[in-house]
Amino acid sequence: MQAVNGLPGPPTAPYELSLGFRELMRTADVVAVAADGSLYTGGAHGQPLVARFVWLPRLQRMLTAQTLFASAEGWEPVADFVGEQLGAAAHTRAADESLAPAERQQLLATALKMIGEGTQPTPANFAQFEPVPAADGRIAALRFVFPPYQVGPYADGVQSVEVPAAMLRPYLRRTLPDCSPNSRLHGCHVPLPPQDRGVAGRGGCTCRR
Repeated sequence: MQAVNGLPGPPTAPYELSLGFRELMRTADVVAVAADGSLYTGGAHGQPLVARFVWLPRLQRMLTAQTLFASAEGWEPVADFVGEQLGAAAHTRAADESLAPAERQQLLATALKMIGEGTQPTPANFAQFEPVPAADGRIAALRFVFPPYQVGPYADGVQSVEVPAAMLRPYLRRTLPDCSPNSRLHGCHVPLPPQDRGVAGRGGCTCRR
């Protein structure tokens, strides 16, 4: 409505907002929701809308990229892994034989440049993520989601990469006062009574090691 109200007269093109929500995971420790849609206020195409929300019921707070790791160093191996996976996908798309060689080279160079810029090891570049549940209820991986233009042109659409829990485990913040997705990533299952917290396992949980 702000975009419409700012026009000097009636809009000459249909303005549209489309937004859907999906529940990805719901347990006593974590609730994850995906929001996907688009916003059109003119131009060649709509603006993609991509967001992920991970709520920690026991802590009554959101889990964010800023609070995921104990230090900024944790983003370096994640960025390297994600960049490699996205780069491999870009090479596969560029191998399309229906394109001229020069066009393939240009598309690949553009994609790799955007991947390099969009996966710099900072929390802001990995702000949208969702847990990937394992069969036993623990979190097997985090899927990092990238909207168009962050790691590729609009035509490549939304891209994502799953980072295994084993890769994340050494860098996770370990000071949460109760069971949460962080602690479940390194095998945590059962909250301890208040008098025992911090004794049997880090984060107030009994952890399998």
